[in-house]
This record gives sequence, structure tokens and C-alpha cells, in this order.
Amino acid sequence: MQHRILTAAAALAVATVVLSGCAGSTTSSVAADCEPAHEFTTVEEGKLTVAITEAAPFSSYANQKASGIDADIIEAIAEAECLDVAYTPMSYASAVPAVQNGRADLAIGGFYRSQSRAEIVALSDPLYLDQMAVISEDGSATISDLEGQKVGTVDGYIWVSDFQTIYGSDLTLYPSITEMKADLEAGRIQAGVEGFAVSSLLMGGSDFDVEVLGADDRVGSTTSPAQAGFPIAQDATDLLAAVNADVAALREDGTLAEMLEANGIDPTAAETGDPRLL
Repeated sequence: MQHRILTAAAALAVATVVLSGCAGSTTSSVAADCEPAHEFTTVEEGKLTVAITEAAPFSSYANQKASGIDADIIEAIAEAECLDVAYTPMSYASAVPAVQNGRADLAIGGFYRSQSRAEIVALSDPLYLDQMAVISEDGSATISDLEGQKVGTVDGYIWVSDFQTIYGSDLTLYPSITEMKADLEAGRIQAGVEGFAVSSLLMGGSDFDVEVLGADDRVGSTTSPAQAGFPIAQDATDLLAAVNADVAALREDGTLAEMLEANGIDPTAAETGDPRLL
């Protein structure tokens, strides 16, 4: 998950795997009479080349198969546009430069729509919100519910400074969610704050409740949650327009909300509001 606004690093070249009717097949699965919804060019004709990162439940790649909400959206776009999908597994630091340098059409993995990222690539319209969530045993769901409790979150997240102001010495910062989860289970903290999707995936089947954190003007991230989007090359204006139109159609007919729910994400995350940048 992309809570931190990552900067571009040296690109990491990785072998590309083409997914069509059978994983790993190089034979197109697109019907000969397929009519694409839009016209645009791609890095490789007939294929949508996608830099995929390990960021479940947003995207993951294993055994020549992509999964996650971003991958589901991509597959729907590819179907509408009569394209096969060629996934290139990459690190977060490598994915955006791959798009920027023309080695991938777009990147997936819960990428936040940030000002710094928009300076080097185009960003699709918002796909979904990365809502904040509270993990607790008592069902806490608001900033006020957490006051007086020992609260944990991961250092570097965009809400940390607001939390430090509100919770002071009751706030513990962790290098990753793994350490926070351990302290939750050991009772050293009473509540942890993470993104809803990751929280649901991590705590599923446990005795802990995961609740969307209610809006509170004291924490900007609760009133304007981060919006995820697809990084796309700045000069790929036709591709950007097509992706935006296809995503809008998925949202309008309810498919996007169904995809979110199937990936353990609250379907209300599809209600993104107007586009904005962090």
C-alpha cells in the first residue's frame, strides 16, 4: 500500500509475462471480430503492458497470475479495448519510471494520486479511496473513540503529524504494520490505524474488529482520504482518456463497487469525489 509518497528510483528490468486465455500463453485471447471501445496506441501492439507491484489487496502476481482490485480493473479495461495484458512484475520504485520511460503503458498497486507523482507521469481519474481504518477489539471507529487509549500506526504515514497532536505520548509509531500487529495482539496497544484494505486482509479471521475511521476535521486524511490512480505516460493522452472512460463505466454500472467488495475493500471506496492530489 502506498501511504508514503515514494520517489522514483533506478528502474529494475524484469521479464514480462503475457496473460491471456491461459496464463503464460503468447497466443492472443482476443476474438478476431472484437471492436475496441476506444482508439489508442500501446507500448506493444495488441497488448496492454502493465508494471505490477506486490501490494495486496491492490495488486499481486504469483504463478503467472495477477490478482487484486487494480488487476481486476485492468482486466476489465483490456476486455473492453480488445487487448491482452502483459504483466511485468516490478518494485514500487521501478514501476513509475517504467511508465515514464515507455517500457510500460501503466502501473498498478494502489498508487496514490500525489502532486509529486503528477509532475513525472499522468494519473488516471480516481479509482477508489484508500480509507483509514481502526483495528481494535472494542469496535472503535472515530478519532474521539481512540482518545485515552494506546494507539499505534506506521511511521511515515500521512496522518502521523495529526495523530501526534491529538494522542501525544499515547501514540506509538512502528516501522511496519507487522510490528504494530504484534503489539496489538500482545495488548501493548489497544488500537491500530492503517488503510482499510490492508487492515481487512491482515486481520481477517481474527478477534479484532476493522472499522472505517469516521471523518474528523482534526485529521485531514479522514475528511479527504487518498485517491488511488493508474500512473500513465504523460504523452499517452488517448490511453489516459480511454482508461478514464472505461473506469467511469465500471463505476456507473456498479461493477467497480462489486470488484472492491470481492477484494475485501469497503464498496463505498468507489465513491471518490472530485479528483484531487495529495
